[in-house]
Amino acid sequence: MAHTTAGDLRVGAVVINVRDMDRAVRFWAPALGYVRRDPDWDPSFLVLADPAGAGPSVSLQLTDAPPAGPGR
Repeated sequence: MAHTTAGDLRVGAVVINVRDMDRAVRFWAPALGYVRRDPDWDPSFLVLADPAGAGPSVSLQLTDAPPAGPGR
C-alpha cells in the first residue's frame, strides 16, 4: 500500500488537561523525548516541543476538573 499525504495539513499541537503539572511534565517530556519550549515555567500552561521540530507540540493545561470519561 502506498503512503499518501494530506498536502499541507498537519497537526500543530495537542492539548492535554492535567491535574498535576509537575507530574505531567516529568512523564510526558521523557516519554516523548520532548523539551520545554519556553524557559519560563508557567504553573497553569506549558508547551513541550519536539527538539527536532518534526512532531506536533504538546500543550499541558492545568485543570481542576475530574476526567469526563474513561481514559483512552
